[in-house]
Amino acid sequence: MDKVNDGEEGISVHGIRINNLRFADDLDIIEEDESTLERTVHSLHKEAMRYGLMMNTDKTKTMVFGDK
Repeated sequence: MDKVNDGEEGISVHGIRINNLRFADDLDIIEEDESTLERTVHSLHKEAMRYGLMMNTDKTKTMVFGDK
């Protein structure tokens, strides 16, 4: 997860960069645009595979909000 936190991705909330929210065994990834989200998910997938973890694509959802 530290690999996903690196960089300038995510959104700024009161000057703090946030690109994920963690809930028990779930993870919400927050990005400004689709291409950045895709890069972050790909990076997370690669890092998870190093530890034998896999994403469940059947349970994976994408939600877009805002007017960008």
